[in-house]
Formats: sequence, C-alpha cells, structure tokens
Amino acid sequence: MFIIVLTCVLVIRLKISKRASSSSSSSGNFRKTGGSVKHGTSNVYDQRAQERVLEKEASQISETGLKILQGQAFPLGVSEVNSGINFAIFSQHATAVTLCLSLPKRGNLEGLDGGMIELALDPRVNKTGDIWHICIEDLPRSNVLYGYRVDGPRSWGQGHRFDGNIVLIDPYAKLIEGRRYFGDAKYKLTKFLGTYDFDSLPFDWGNNYKRPNIPEKDLVVYEMNVRAFTADESSGLDPDIRGSYLCLIKKIPHLLELGINAVELLPVFEFDEFEFQRRPNPRDHMVNTWGYSTINFFSPMSRYASGGGGPLKASREFKEMVKALHGAGIEVILDVVYNHTNEADDENSYTTSFRGIDNKVYYMVDGNGQLLNFSGCGNTLNCNHPVVMELILDSLRHWVVEYHVDGFRFDLASVLCRGADGSPLNAPPLIRAISKDAVLSRCKIIAEPWDCGGLYLVGRFPNWDRWAEWNGKYRDDIRRFIKGDPGMKGSLATRVSGSADFYRVNKRKPYHSINFIIAHDGFTLYDLVSYNCKHNDANGENGNDGCNDNLSWNCGFEGETDDGNIKALRSRQMKNFHLALMISQGTPMMLMGDEYGHTRYGNNNSYGHDTAINNFQWGELEKRKNSHFRFFAEAIKFRQSHRVFARENFLSENDVTWHEDNWDNYDSKFLAFTLHDNNGADIYLAFNAHDFFVKASLPSPPPNRRWFRVVDTNLKSPDDFVHEGNLIPSNFEFPTFFFMDALLFSLTGTKMLQHPLPLHSNSTKFSIFASAFSHHLAPSSAHDMGLKISERASSSSSLGNFRKTGGSVKYGTSNVYDQRAQERVLEEEASQISETGLKILQGQAFPLGVSEVDSGINFAIFSQHATAVTLCLSLPKRGNLEGLDGGMIELALDPRVNKTGDIWHICIEDLPRGNVLYGYRVDGPRSRGQGHQFDGSIVLIDPYAKLIEGRRYFGDAKYKLTKFLGTYDFDSLPFDWGNNYKLPNIPEKDLVVYEMNVRAFTADESSGLDPDIRGSYLGVIKKIPHLLELGINAVELLPVFEFDEFEFQRCPNPRDHMVNTWGYSTINFFAPMSRYASGGGGPLKASREFKEMVKALHGVGIEVILDVVYNHTNEAAYENSYTTSFRGIDNKVYYKVDGYGQLLNFSGCGNTLNCNHPVVMELILDSLRHWVVEYHVDGFRFNLASVLCRGADGSPLNAPPLIREITKDAVLSRCKIIAEPWDCGGLYLVGRFPNWDRWAEWNGKYRDDIRRFIRGDPGMKGSLATRVSGSADLYRVNKRKPHHSINFIVSHDGFTLYDLVSYNCKHNDENGENGNDGCNDNFSWNCGFEGETDDGNIKALRSRQMKNFHLALMISQGTPMMLMGDEYGHTRYGNNNSYGHDTAINNFQWGQLEKRKNSHFRFFAEAIKFRHSHRVFARENFLSKVNLLHLCVTLLMQNDVTWHEDNWDNNDSKFLAFTLHDNNGADIYLAFNAHDFFVKASLPSPPPKRLWYRVVDTNLMPPDDFVHEGVPGCGSIYDIAPYSSILLAAKS
Repeated sequence: MFIIVLTCVLVIRLKISKRASSSSSSSGNFRKTGGSVKHGTSNVYDQRAQERVLEKEASQISETGLKILQGQAFPLGVSEVNSGINFAIFSQHATAVTLCLSLPKRGNLEGLDGGMIELALDPRVNKTGDIWHICIEDLPRSNVLYGYRVDGPRSWGQGHRFDGNIVLIDPYAKLIEGRRYFGDAKYKLTKFLGTYDFDSLPFDWGNNYKRPNIPEKDLVVYEMNVRAFTADESSGLDPDIRGSYLCLIKKIPHLLELGINAVELLPVFEFDEFEFQRRPNPRDHMVNTWGYSTINFFSPMSRYASGGGGPLKASREFKEMVKALHGAGIEVILDVVYNHTNEADDENSYTTSFRGIDNKVYYMVDGNGQLLNFSGCGNTLNCNHPVVMELILDSLRHWVVEYHVDGFRFDLASVLCRGADGSPLNAPPLIRAISKDAVLSRCKIIAEPWDCGGLYLVGRFPNWDRWAEWNGKYRDDIRRFIKGDPGMKGSLATRVSGSADFYRVNKRKPYHSINFIIAHDGFTLYDLVSYNCKHNDANGENGNDGCNDNLSWNCGFEGETDDGNIKALRSRQMKNFHLALMISQGTPMMLMGDEYGHTRYGNNNSYGHDTAINNFQWGELEKRKNSHFRFFAEAIKFRQSHRVFARENFLSENDVTWHEDNWDNYDSKFLAFTLHDNNGADIYLAFNAHDFFVKASLPSPPPNRRWFRVVDTNLKSPDDFVHEGNLIPSNFEFPTFFFMDALLFSLTGTKMLQHPLPLHSNSTKFSIFASAFSHHLAPSSAHDMGLKISERASSSSSLGNFRKTGGSVKYGTSNVYDQRAQERVLEEEASQISETGLKILQGQAFPLGVSEVDSGINFAIFSQHATAVTLCLSLPKRGNLEGLDGGMIELALDPRVNKTGDIWHICIEDLPRGNVLYGYRVDGPRSRGQGHQFDGSIVLIDPYAKLIEGRRYFGDAKYKLTKFLGTYDFDSLPFDWGNNYKLPNIPEKDLVVYEMNVRAFTADESSGLDPDIRGSYLGVIKKIPHLLELGINAVELLPVFEFDEFEFQRCPNPRDHMVNTWGYSTINFFAPMSRYASGGGGPLKASREFKEMVKALHGVGIEVILDVVYNHTNEAAYENSYTTSFRGIDNKVYYKVDGYGQLLNFSGCGNTLNCNHPVVMELILDSLRHWVVEYHVDGFRFNLASVLCRGADGSPLNAPPLIREITKDAVLSRCKIIAEPWDCGGLYLVGRFPNWDRWAEWNGKYRDDIRRFIRGDPGMKGSLATRVSGSADLYRVNKRKPHHSINFIVSHDGFTLYDLVSYNCKHNDENGENGNDGCNDNFSWNCGFEGETDDGNIKALRSRQMKNFHLALMISQGTPMMLMGDEYGHTRYGNNNSYGHDTAINNFQWGQLEKRKNSHFRFFAEAIKFRHSHRVFARENFLSKVNLLHLCVTLLMQNDVTWHEDNWDNNDSKFLAFTLHDNNGADIYLAFNAHDFFVKASLPSPPPKRLWYRVVDTNLMPPDDFVHEGVPGCGSIYDIAPYSSILLAAKS
C-alpha cells in the first residue's frame, strides 16, 4: 500500500517534524516503475536525502534509547497512535514544558527505574496553539509513570503560579499511581504521577449485561462511602479487601435487603488522604476519608483496589463493582467535585497539577491574581472557561463510557454557574452542555444547588428540564416540623407533596427534588435526635468547622444516655423522619448507616476520620436487624410497592385530601391527609409533632374497603410496621377518635392510609392505615391544575385546591383556609389586559420562542440589557383567518412578573393557534459607546420564530419595504414523511456534491415549468430527473433561511438596483425562505414544500446539505443598518463589539455574530437541531466558518465551544458538517480547522493548486499529486480521512467553470461597487481571448480545459463538489460575485443544457458515473506508502499508487502520470499534460492478463472523449495532446 504525505505529516516509518516538511510540491514516497515521461530536463527526486534529514531530527535524544516524533495535539492526555505513544497537554501561558518519564526495568515490569527521563518539548515543533505534544515510538504500552514540569511567568499578581521544579500530574491521565495502601503512613509523602495501560484486554461486561435504567421517579438512593462501608473489622471480610470496590460487592445482599436501588458514592476520583499531613498544622492528624479533594478527574481512587493492587487493578475492580451492582438492579451515581481541587489556597498550597500547569486558566482569580474562593476550600475551578469545561465534559463522558456509571451528583454545583470573575451566569455553558451532551443525555444529573459564596439556587438551578437538585429546603422543613417547631404544617405539606413551589416550572417533575433529611455532611440521623449542638473538637479547627444550625433536637439529653424514655423517643423520631422521607413525592435519599442508627458522637463534619466515627458498624446492624433496620427496610419496600408515592407528575386536586381546617393556626403541629388511588386503595397519613395527645377522626374509607393499620411509629417492632396491615374486624365498633401523641412531619399528597392511635405523653408517633396499596399526591402550593398562578402568588404554606372531607381535626382555635381569596388574587392578575379580550398569564422562560402550553400560547425572548419589552400582536379577523387586522395589540411585559433572569415571557390563554403575526419592541440603554443599539420604535423579529411572514412573491417590487414578522402554526397536522421513508445515509467518501441555488435552478422560463412553481422548492422536485442523470447524490443548497432579497434597496446607494439572490444575509435562523413557496403561498406552505422537496430527494437517494450563515446577519454595519431583530434585541450580546461599542467585522458584511457567547451558541445549536429534526436535512456547510472559531473580542480560540458542541451534539452527530475554513479577517484554517475528527473542509488549497496546474503554471506537479491524493499534508492528522477534504474547482462565489477558462479578469461592473468586489486573483486563463469568441480553436481549448478540470475533480481522493450549471458550461460573463442578480447571470439555462446534452453534459455525467463505479477513487483511508524493497508493479496488495515520475524537482515540468492500483488488478492509469506541446508517455505494463483500455482522452470529440467501457489498443506509448488528460483502465 502507498501514501502521499507532504507538509508536517508523520509518515508510517519516517520520523518527520514540521520543520523538515517540504513545500506542497514534494510528493512523498513515490514509487518509480517502467513508465517514464520524456520531456524537458530530467532531475531525479532525492528521496533518501529527505529521509536522512528526518531521521536526524527524529533521533534528537537517541542517547535515551527512545525515538522521538513531533506528536499531535489531540486527543489530550496519553494515546496510542500508529507511530507510538502520544502525549498532549494544554497550557496557554507556559513558556517551557518537559515530559518526565519513569520506565519499567527492561527485564522486570514490576520494578521501576529510580531516575526519570526528561524530554524538553521544543515549542517550534512540539506545540500547536496552546497544546504541547510529543510522540515516543518505542515506549512500553503500560507500566510507565509520567508527569510534566511546566514553567512560565512567575508573576503572581497576574494569576500565574508556575514552578518548573515540580513534576505535575497530567489533567487527562486516566490512571494515577501513588501509594498502594490507604492510610499507609510510611508513604504519606509519596508523589502522584500518571500512568497508562494499552496492554490489557477490554473489560468483559458479559453478553447478558445491561444497565438498570431505572426511571428517576422510582429511585431510592443510598449515599455511601466505598471505603467506610466495609473498612471496619466488623464487616467480617478478609483484611485485603476491606474498604475496597470488591468488598462492596460482597455486601450487595445488605443493599438488596434494605431495598434501595441506587447508590450515590462519595468521591471515587483519585485523592490524597494524607493531604493534611504534608506540613505541620492543626489538622495534621486527619486522614481525608470523604474524598472531596480531587487530584485528577479521570482516574478511580487507586487505594480502593484490593490488596494494594494499584491503579490498573482499581480500574478493573471498579468495573467489577458496577457490573455486580447493575446485575442486582442497583444504579451507580457518583458524587463528583468539579468546584475545586486538592491544591488549596496560596497559603497552604499543595501543587500537584492544575495550579502548576496554568493557574490562570484552571482557577478563578481576581484582578490582582488572587484565588477566588467560592468552594470554601481555598480555590475555585474556572468551570466555564472553554478548556476547563471541555476537561469536565470529557471526564464525565469517560466515566459513563468506560465505567458505565448511571449518573452524577455535582458537589457545590452553584460554582458551576459562575463566570471567570465569580459572577453568576444566567445560562452557564457547562450546565447547558451537560444537559445537551449526547453521551450524558441518558444519565441522572443532580445538583447540590449552593456554594460557599452564598449562591443558593434551590428550585432555581439552571436545569433545561434535566437537572435534579438536592432539596435543602425539604431537609430543613422536615427537620423543623418533626422536632416540633411551630408554624411548619404548611411547609410539611408542601415538601411531602414534591415541593411544587420550587419544581413545578416548565417541564420539571416531582422527582427533580432529591428529598433528604440526612447526608454525609452534617449529623447522622441518630445524632440529629441526640445532639442539639455539634461536637467537632476532634477535627482540629477549634469547633469552627461544620454547620452551627442543624435544626436538631436531642430529645431531652445531649448525647448518649441510659434513659429508656429518651431512647424510645429517639427511636420513634428516627422512624418518623424515615417514614416522612419514604412517603414524600420526589426522589428519596438516605445516608449509609442510618438503617441501624449510626452515630458520629455529634461530629457533623467528620471528613478526616478513618475510624469507627465514619465506618459502617456491622455489629450494630446485627443488634438492630429486627427492630430499627426492619422498619427502615419495610418503609422502602412499602414505597416501592405503592406507586402513589412516586408519581410522574405533581399532585392534582383529586390525588389528595387534606383533613385540615387550621392552615393559619401557627401553633398547630398536626397534619393528616389521604392520598387517593384510582383503584380505591387509598392511604391515610397523620403526623403529630405536639407533646400532647391529639384526637383525630378518620375519614370514611372508599366503598367496599376497610382501613388496615400499616404503621404506628409509637408501637414496638414488629407492630410498628405491618406491611400487609392489621385488619380492623368488621364487628369492631370503630371509635369516633383515636388518640395520637406523636411528633409527625406534615405531609401533603401521599395516598396512604394513616391512622393515629393513642400515645404516651410527650411521645411522637406516625401511624398509617391502608385500605389498599397504591398512593396519590396533592399539590403543595397554589400551583394547582386549572389555576393560572404568578410566581408572586405562590408560597410554601398555601396548599391550593385541596379537597376537604369528613375527616377533621379538633384542637385549639380553628381558622378556615380561604381558598377563594387566593383565587381572587390570581384572577385579578390574570385579567391584566381584559380590555383586549385576551387573558394574560405570567408565562414561562423556556422554551424560547413561541410554544403551546396547557394554559395557552407562551412567548419567551432573551435580552440581557433591555429595560422594557413589549409583545406586539396582529390577530386574524375573527370571522376570516385570511385577513389580518391593520393595527397591532401591544402588551408591555412587567419585569417583576414577566421576567426570569434575562428572559422575558408572557402567556396568552385564548390566542389563536395559527395565523398570528408577532414581534417585539425592545428598549434599553441608548449608550452606543457601550455597544447598545436599542430603539423601542422598531418591531423586531423573534430570533426563535419558526416561520416568518413578509412579502409573498420573490422580487415583488411593490412590496419591497414590507415588514417581516414572526408567525406560528399549532393547527396543522404533522407532515407525513411516509411509512417507507428513510434517510439516504450515504458514506461521506461516496458523496458527489452539487452546489445549487433553489431559486436559480428553475426560475428561468427555459425550465418549462408553470410560472407558479418556478424558483420554488417544488420546482427542484420537478428537476430531480436531471440530477439523477448527472449522477450526483447530494445537493448543497445555497442559503434557504429567511432573507430579504430587497435589503439593498431600502435606501439610495450604489447597489440599490441589486436583488439578493444568493441569500447570504440571514434574517432568521429557523424559518425556511418563505418566497420559495409555490404561488406566493407564504411561510406555512414554504415549510411544507421544503419538506416535500427533502422527502423527494431522499426518495431517490440524494442527500440535502444546507449552506448556513452563522457568521453575520442581514443587519449590516451601523452606517447602513437594517435593524430587524438581533441588533435591537441585544446588540452587545449578539454581535462582537470592541471596547468602544463599535461592531467588529470579520465577515466582510458589516457585523460579526458573537457565536461563542453562551446565548448565541445555544441559538445556533437549537437552529441546527431544528433543521435536522423538523426538516430532515442531512448536513450543513458553514459559511466563513473561521468566524465561529473567534472569541467575543475576535481573537482565535484553540477549542471553540460552538465547534465542539456541534461536533458532540446528540442530534447533530449523524450529520455531515463542513467548514468554509476562512473568514474576511484573515483567519485561514484550511487543514487546521478545529475538527474533533468530524469536520470536513472546503479545500481552498485544492481549488488553487488544481487551477494553477491545469492552466499551465510551472512548479505545480508535486502540488497536483498531493491534491489528487487527498491532501494528506492537510488532513492526515489524528483520525481524519481523505473525505474530510471537500474538493472543488469552482463554487458559487467566483468564476463558473466556463468563465474560469474564458476570462483572465473579473467583470463586475454591474454590481455597483466600481469593480472593488470579488476576488482579483482567480488563477484563471482565458485561453487566448477575453470573453466570448467565435474562434473555433479557442472554443475547443476551453472545452478541453473544462473537461480536464472535471476529470481531475472526479478522480481525486476526497469528496468532490461541482457547481450547478457547470455541467453545460454556464457563464456569468466574467462576473465573479453575482450575488445580486436575479437574472440569467445566475439562473440555470435549460436551453443551453439541451444544446450540450450529448457533448459537454455527457462527459460530465460519464465522469461522475465512472467515479461511482470505481471505488479506487473514493478510498476510506489515505493512500498507503510503497514498499521500498519491491518496486515491481505486480505487488498490488502493498501499494495504492505508482507515480511514473523522475522529475519531481523540475520546476518546468507540467506533466504528471500515475497508476492507481486495485486489489483485483483493475488498475487505472491517468496522465495530465498542461504543456502547450505533445508529450510522449511510455505506459507501464498492465497487471497480468490485462490490457490498457482508453476510457478518457479530453482531446477527442464526443462521444470518443469518454467511453465508459473503454477502447482497446493503447500500445506502449501514448501521445498526449497539449492541455489534455487521459484515463486508461486495465481490463481482462
């Protein structure tokens, strides 16, 4: 096999550095054979000279015995590549990076050499952007330790903390080696280093393995510490496995007996348990047991391996643990710490990795370079920096893909919502990215929604309807009620009902509330009822650590006691807490050890004790197995067998009855309610937190049912919990009241029968009676079904439409809850603009745009800097939906009610479901110097509008000043794609792309179509037979997003005669161009017909790729402003502006979209997904895509967030994504576009080099070889393929193919820009006369040149793209920038096609057909290299190409011949002659038993110029005409 490799490519056995790479004319390891070329002077290409240079550079440190290569920038971390082991690390500010290696002894992999090999990286060779990289060819595939020394500026005031003396851990290390045994004090100062393993076989998950995939509403979570669970001797396990992943497997039967189905593991990322003991300090006796001090985000804690097995064993045993838990139906959720690291603050610094690699990037620092501390641990990770965000996302994906974990709980997750300066972000990029990520989308994601900087976001955490939250308000309110605080009854009802006051927003559900009473930090459940105050003296912080307000009650004595009454009360209280937790709507979470009553002796912050304080006491469990444990397990079992406790949705008024007429009684500490089941199996519950008896009458049970007592927390085991219930005898005289003196938590909305029985004085009891075993919940606040409630009207104590029944409570003073008073307030707010006849509601912030919700039509728009937003509506006439009222209704949004964060929203109850026009007036600061461009007089288009209404007919000058507005349609039925419809899914290597303009394709009268469908989506359908005859299988459509063709004619200017035909001036990113509908049908018809077009194209196997413009909009520069949307909504957010508020212009069109701003990025991603999901398009070509790689100030980004998100997105992952890798600001990224091995590129270098060779430029032979071979010099990087090069010679902007061979200069006078527009250097040649001519020789030469170009395109490795009209020789008469001509200049001329159908068109179609039928032109991989020991052409299995060339260095040579080899012997010989004289080429011998057949000779007249089946008799020498090409096929 053979390969062409040019600049900076690492050839398989050659060690090539960037500095050694040759120009684009060098052609790599070319094999010479008998085929030779005779012309001019012959100079032999000195391949060995090149190899000697490369070998010299590759042995720069040969004294180490290692062979060093340049390496590659991606992926970060350590990776195995063809050429060896690659190392890559990011550091933006470093000036020097050294790779440090500790190798295994050659004869013994168990021993490690004492010294380290240090390899200094040369930034000229080993650096790409901010990524330092190196590759080592013969490094062992495992058991190597590595780290980095990183040096740079020592300026602490600028945030740097470089120290080249420290060997640092690679942030992307997948395994970490350190000490082998947890808590081994002999090695407390051990250094941690990265390691890797490419030797081991993949872990065997087993053929029958599957993930549990438990619905979130059904989870019962058990928070636990892997080590502490089994570290105690009482576990009865072998000492070698105690505290390990394997030991947890041994205790799975306990978890199953308890009944939980998910474990939430305290941190299992690598951490250093001795971090407090590295220097003298008050905590130097502590051993970090909890693990909230991460060293590395990818590696499992190595000292949780059994028997000191180290990191590789830890990795394998972690997987064994996950597999075993999954096998038992238990999910694995990891508690992850991305808010800070182990490296502490400057005063107590412990530099191991991030701090020394690039402190200023990885951590938040203030203007003085000091660390910001929102984590309470000395540093705060800079989570929303693109590099750090990518690190976190890669880490999360690694744990899902490699270790099969089911979800994550994010410690101090509010930190993840802060920007670089610590300020809160409305739409944090990291949170959004986690929500949308393709890999993470199926995971459970849980936030701890607060941090140590006061950002408390319970119920308000940015969630995208995906994130659950630790509900701290649940914890506090339940604790307060059960310990007997007054005024908590309403709060209890709210919390047990699912905390609808927090979570009944958008599409959130009750299970998004993670309900807990106890967690790892704080008191255990036993300590909560045994201590009033924390007792943290053992922590060494003088009692200053841990929370002071625990909302606890010691039941009458602080700490341990022998008093039987106190112990009984404590036991009852723990049961009350656990029962309240298990009957609450939401997801319950309990703490390891609470099932037997574990104590930490009042220590509420025991993170540093590797003792019995934290360790699970298996002996204590056994003592309480039939009492305390039994109750806890029965309660979990009862929850799981009664789905009424785990509803999908919030409680409705029919789900719960509250037996309460004292909601306003502050002193009331009793609550009773019934949860209703559809089948009558109701559940009654009652909680009494008084210190006296309460007489409670029971409601009547459902018909034909009787009450069974299930729970009475005042009874002794086993009577305290009888799962099947104790039947009350039918002849039993049911008393009017039972007496209950229990400390209970007021629960709302659970369908469980709870019956209060007599209790002893000051006892606490919770009783449950059940008539059947299913449950329903009621709403916990005024957010009830059927009520339109503003946020201001809701409160934690209001309980909504609660149904009262015969069950009542008698004690104290009774005040009736006035539900109608609440409803009246809400109704008053809801009739804000009753004079319009519309009913107005608060609305919701998501989704942006217009959406249909239960309560009406919701409108939501983002504007960060606006001070006033008004929704403008134009409604259809009531009797006639075709007519629109002249005036507009204007609804001013109240920021106190209709604003959430930076999103303004409103909902209208009875608005029509279609045919409504809408827009917004947006006002705000008029300070242009700060980048604002608000103007409240303009009605603006919603950026998220899915349909746009404007003029109906393209180019209708009568309506050139028509206003564009959004509209919507919720009336129409979904489009019918058909039962047999499927996407073509053509492999990228097999594509032949046809760039075309929807309108111009059929707008001309010569199309023969009805005038009503000319230039429409339907017109394209009519011409599909032409596309099939030509042979293409993908169309790349010039922009079809809504644009204004009359944008140049809105004010007098030199271009006011122009009609925008190309469409590169987007008004809106979601709406299909409405004037491409047939017959002036408007936006809804345009949407439907666009789908018809896609369906028809897909039906014949043609893919649809859209040319999309996300680099700028139609709104131009300030001096020519045309404000329609983004500028007036929030100019400073949507566009890049400089420090003076002036627009930056990298697009050449006056403005530049601020693509990597989180809000704009989300807009773009939502738009792309919309086109894939709604319209079924197959891919996108991104216009001026380099703009998408720039930050807010225009500077290039190494890892642009938008590019990465497009690459990784779940919806977009199947699409073709193509970059035009340059912009108008000089950011030329051909071959260097950030790609994640996914992006293809328009290869501008291919275009230029092919043009230059074919027109006869000297010195271009090597470049031709490089380009037709797939441009390996540009794309043979990482996992990129030849098809990532989109090969083209002409495209929409520039000359057509005919004009390329007919004009030397552009002729753009008609464009109105004095010839200043369009490219000046087109690499064109007019063949001897400028423009049209009757000279037959010139016309023949032009025809030949067009065929040469097309043949070169179709035989090149990569993806070919041709321009609409080139198949017949379309001319624009030398205009190379014809964007503004809705005339024959752009329109496809069907008459010309017919004239040339059997000549020019035939050749083009035959060439495409030949490419499709010969896979040798569309290889999956780059051409393989020659076996230099065998030059015989018969060795076909080893070679893809033979270059018949001995004149690579001859600058005057304009001839190239080569053979492409086929495994079956069906070789192809090609020769291109760009000389102005004949060249006699000796042909190579064909493969055995084959002869050469002439398929193509561009010098011949049709049909002889292309004979698909071939013409025999080529002989041994072929005389190739000037400016001609030939193709021969070896046939038997």
